[in-house]
Amino acid sequence: MQRQNLSKRDFVRTPEALLLFFVLALLLGMIIGLGGYVYVSASRTLSEYRRHLNAAAYQAQLYFDQREVLIRALAATSFQPPSGQASRAGGGFGVDGPAVPLPVADGEKASRMLFLTPRYLDAIRRVGTLVYAQPSFSMVARLAVDGKRPSWHLASGDDARGFLRVNDAPQGRMAPVVWLGGISRKADTLIAYSPLDRRDAHSGWLGLELHDLQNVLAPDFLPPGTLYGLYDREGLVVVERGGLSHAMSTDRFAADYYGFAGEGWLPRYVLLSKSIGVGGLRVKYALPVARLLRDEAPVIGRAVGLVSVFALGVLLFARQIRRRVLAPMRRQYRELSESLTLNQTILAMAPIGLALVDNERHAVHLANAFARSWLAEDAQWRDRIPGPGEADRRTEASLPDGRVLHVDAVVLEYQGRRAALCLIRDVSARKRIEDNLARSHRLAEEANQAKTRFLAMLSHEIRTPLHGITGTLELFEPSDIPPGKQPYFEALAHSVKTLLRIVNDALDLSQIEAGRIHIESRAFGPADLVDEVVAAYEAAARVKGLHLYALMNVEMERVLLGDSLRLRQILGNLVSNAIKFTASGHVIIRAQARPDERGMALRFQVVDSGVGIDPDDLPYLFEPYFSPGKNEQGKAAGTGLGLTISRMLAELMGGGLQVVSEPGLGTSMALDVTLPLAETAPEVPRRIPVLDPQRVWVAGAAPEIVGNVCQWLRHWGAWAVPEDDRPPKAGDLRVCLNQYPGTASGRRARVRIERVRTDVDGGRAGADASVAWVADPSVRAIGLAIEALQGTPGPVAAGAGVPAADARASVRFQGRKALLVDDHPVNLLVLGNQLRRLGYEVAQERSAEAALRRDDLDSFAAILTDVRMSGMDGYALSRALRGRGYDGVVFGVTADPLARSQRRWAAAGMDDLLVKPFSFSVLEDRLDAHAPSGDM
Repeated sequence: MQRQNLSKRDFVRTPEALLLFFVLALLLGMIIGLGGYVYVSASRTLSEYRRHLNAAAYQAQLYFDQREVLIRALAATSFQPPSGQASRAGGGFGVDGPAVPLPVADGEKASRMLFLTPRYLDAIRRVGTLVYAQPSFSMVARLAVDGKRPSWHLASGDDARGFLRVNDAPQGRMAPVVWLGGISRKADTLIAYSPLDRRDAHSGWLGLELHDLQNVLAPDFLPPGTLYGLYDREGLVVVERGGLSHAMSTDRFAADYYGFAGEGWLPRYVLLSKSIGVGGLRVKYALPVARLLRDEAPVIGRAVGLVSVFALGVLLFARQIRRRVLAPMRRQYRELSESLTLNQTILAMAPIGLALVDNERHAVHLANAFARSWLAEDAQWRDRIPGPGEADRRTEASLPDGRVLHVDAVVLEYQGRRAALCLIRDVSARKRIEDNLARSHRLAEEANQAKTRFLAMLSHEIRTPLHGITGTLELFEPSDIPPGKQPYFEALAHSVKTLLRIVNDALDLSQIEAGRIHIESRAFGPADLVDEVVAAYEAAARVKGLHLYALMNVEMERVLLGDSLRLRQILGNLVSNAIKFTASGHVIIRAQARPDERGMALRFQVVDSGVGIDPDDLPYLFEPYFSPGKNEQGKAAGTGLGLTISRMLAELMGGGLQVVSEPGLGTSMALDVTLPLAETAPEVPRRIPVLDPQRVWVAGAAPEIVGNVCQWLRHWGAWAVPEDDRPPKAGDLRVCLNQYPGTASGRRARVRIERVRTDVDGGRAGADASVAWVADPSVRAIGLAIEALQGTPGPVAAGAGVPAADARASVRFQGRKALLVDDHPVNLLVLGNQLRRLGYEVAQERSAEAALRRDDLDSFAAILTDVRMSGMDGYALSRALRGRGYDGVVFGVTADPLARSQRRWAAAGMDDLLVKPFSFSVLEDRLDAHAPSGDM
């Protein structure tokens, strides 16, 4: 408790200390920043001072360099004349005359002469006075150039003794220029001396005396109050203002220097020291620091003001922080401490385990009783902590006492180290429930698979005799049926189809529930699909006296990519239900296609005028084995699987089914699906009519049928219009739809197409002998019949547009041989007769081994084999045939509907697989599709 109170006091005091430190840091930072600002401003002012001082020093250096050059040039003109020439040369020399030698005033006899030009004399006159000094004779002479003749005037020779030190010093005469004070040491006077002959110590020195040096050393742009001084090579003052040498010792600054200088600890001056020329002169400028402070006073005042304002603002801010943040924080800390105590109590009493563990050292920072029991009993608890690079880890631990614990560990930061917060839950009861559920699910899955296998086996065993029945019924010719027995044959065929549909529905539902249904994609025409459905159910509708027809837009002629078999199954279920629940009236298929970003959006709508569906039954309509039970038709509704399978298949294709119904008004069921456009043609191509732009009159009792036929005929190129009171012209075509669709009298749907001729008496036009009857209830058949009538001057046979399949097939396959391999006698009988009806010469074998022993295998155009036979099966037979080089058509025959989608037949080398029971037309189409191209 004492430690807790101490930490509590530390927690309260630490923010106060941090706030104080923060305030001091801000003030210090502000002072440093403003100091930097003042420093930058002072540096800028010092740079300005330096620029002015450097400019003054440069001007002085330029001044003295020019004088040094002049005196050195004058000294360089001296020469030693031959004996007696100097006296003669002294006469006749004029100021304005040509350059002639001038004897040097060297006592009675001039030992050297100067060669002065008028330009030199003019320069001497402008610059100063030419001086000659002879140290050995202690004589000094000055050259007067005011008159017409330059002349030397002797002066006091006391100052000439200064040259003795220069002469006697080692290498003294080697100096090109020596600057000394004036002869009389008069202030503001300086003489630049240059030896006439450096090798002769007794030769004199030629000098140039300068005056008014104050104007040279103190230009107007110097800052006010600047001290300056000019010193010779010995450090003696030549020119000085302000007592610079008395204000501070300048001996320490004998080298070039710029900076602060002064006696004591504090600098008093800003000093610039710089050498001038080669004669040892040095100029020094000093500016009092007080001048700098006076110039920077505004900047310093602003800085002090800003620091004061900022300091006041920081103190007010700290006061507000203390009142508004620290005081509430202390209260919150007290509340947090109380809450922490409460949480620790709750943690200790929690029914789950909580532990905080160090990730690296695996030290336990915190754990309740449940967590401690887990740590004690689970020997692998360290492996359940997240490792490096992991954010969390979820594991299950099985304890020796049989309990199963679920451990959730998540990484967090605790006391500056990686730690893991572990949540431990006892999931033993849940694991038992999960095990029971998994066992139940496994048993249900096994039962479902057993059901699927049973249905598949049942389907396989039922399909084989059903194929024998349907195949035998198809082989009966109308003349083979005894008089009055036709209804029995039709009832038998209907019962077989019903049984086959029940088997297919049960198997499809089982396959869909087991996830074994695969949607195949192949090219097909949706218009052909609708025509096939109408043709398949036209007889059933005619028996009940119903009108069955389809209305499609021209976009339905596009070729799409999808599972046409499943679409036909869905559409057939919808049409079959509509016919089943409609006592009178019509069943209409409205098919629309419109372009979509994914291809074509199809909508198939089946509308009937039946009894409708009770609203209470609508929610259960797509449930398996459900049939509407509140009407008479619902009592004979069958298994109730058709709509369920249709909805599942539609969802597998990415579509859906919708139903709208009203009791007594009928039902509308719609299938919506979007399919992509196909790049290839369908397997069974259908020819598209190409019509001449001729007027075609369309007459019929149903305006929507007339309008739809006109739309298609115009799409194919004809000038189709509905028939009205206007008389047609001779040569026009007339389409009569009065018997299309089939009427309630039970007559088959027929369409009459005729060419119009003009009556002899000039009355209404009538029809000539060019007539075509179309029995196929589709607009394509009407279009083909019109195409044939436009290209044929005479009459067209009845049934135009519907070729006779039997006649075509018998001629198509006449003379070909086929081998049938099957161990079932009924299959051999039925399939053999179907092949003979197609024109094949049929040979039969009861086993694959017997078929392979034949020597005439290459003579058969097609070999059909059952895939499930004792001994060698059909797949092995196909591989053996392909291995021996057989290149004819090999078809497999099976009663398993799943075998086609599994594609095992394709891997065995078969060309196609026929699923029993299959119709005579399916067999014909498959053989025709795989016939060699040269036989087409």
